[in-house]
Amino acid sequence: MQIHPATEQQDLDSKRLLLHLNQHGTVLSVSNATPKTLFGFRPTDLIGQPLEAFVNAFEQCKASRGNTSTLLMQLASRSDMEPDASYRVGVKDPNVRGKASSGGTASFLEAVRKRDKVSPAIMKLALIEHEDDDDVAAAAGRAAAAVAAAGAGARGGGLLGDGADEAVLAVQLWRADTLSCTLEADRHLVVTKADAIASMVFGMPQKSFMQMHLTK
Repeated sequence: MQIHPATEQQDLDSKRLLLHLNQHGTVLSVSNATPKTLFGFRPTDLIGQPLEAFVNAFEQCKASRGNTSTLLMQLASRSDMEPDASYRVGVKDPNVRGKASSGGTASFLEAVRKRDKVSPAIMKLALIEHEDDDDVAAAAGRAAAAVAAAGAGARGGGLLGDGADEAVLAVQLWRADTLSCTLEADRHLVVTKADAIASMVFGMPQKSFMQMHLTK
């Protein structure tokens, strides 16, 4: 048996799911290295699905307002102005949404448990700017790298999906219970350094930690 250390990219893929969306909030492509165990379903199951099918905040918005376009626009606009912005959401399995099981008692119980399961997650968004309409793949790659800056500067992994439509938004979904951050403080307990993950864990801009006292 051989043991090989995980790369930084593999560690990143094990903690977050990267999605590319069109202007309507429909998933066009997903990171191909993210494991099924992250949220309990295959990432490729999301291709062609709207955000409200698996993110509870958009599901609730759809139920109360009839659409999610305004919410998506507001979040995208804020993220464009505040790159550190992140949002606490819940992620559900889109495959069991409103479906009843027909495979016996065991399958019924499994479907019920999955239907009510919501995994705590942190969502980040970034706009994809297309300098050339014929170079969508290159623009998507740049967006993946920009979004991945929230994870210690790692680059986005490969994407699987349909490239027929144009991606305008990159979305990261991080498993909240897998994240940890590092704060460095001087002998007076004043923060002198905070890593990029701290902004997601505490929900505040990274620069806000500077000169903050740990007891506050």
